[in-house]
Amino acid sequence: MELGIEGNISFNRNKIVSIGQTGDSGTLYLSPDSEPVQAKFFYGDALQSSGDTNPLNIFVEGQPIGLFYGYKTDGIIGIGETGPAFVAGKELQEGAVRYCDLNHNGMMDLDDRTIIGNPNAGFTYGFNTSLNYKRLTLTAAFQGVGDKQILN
Repeated sequence: MELGIEGNISFNRNKIVSIGQTGDSGTLYLSPDSEPVQAKFFYGDALQSSGDTNPLNIFVEGQPIGLFYGYKTDGIIGIGETGPAFVAGKELQEGAVRYCDLNHNGMMDLDDRTIIGNPNAGFTYGFNTSLNYKRLTLTAAFQGVGDKQILN
C-alpha cells in the first residue's frame, strides 16, 4: 500500500504604488469608520445592468487593487423610521436599506461613499491525497481561496 499527500498555499499581497498623471485627487473615506483622507485615485466601471452611474471599484494609490466602493449600510429601516434622503431622491421608507451618512450633512450624496470591501483573495490553497493498493487507486484533490470578499 502506498499513500501520497501534497499541499500548497500562496499569499496575495498587492498595493498600487503610483496612479500616474491620469488619476484624480481628492478626499475620500478609506473605511466606513475612519476620517476622510486626501488621496490620488481613479474609478473602475459602473454596474451597467442597474442603470447606476456609481463605480463598483476604486483604485487608490497605496491601497490594494480594485477595492469595492459604495455606501455603507446599517440594517433595514424599521416601522415608523425614515432614512437619510438622497440628493436626487426622497427619504427612504420602512423596509428599505438604511445607509450611513458618513459626512453627517443630513443626506446621502457621493461624498458618503467609502471602501466597503476587498475582492482580492488573501490566500489560495490546494491539497491532494492518493492511496494506491494493488491495482486500485483512490485520489482526492481540494483547492480554494480565503480572506476574500464578494459583491452581492
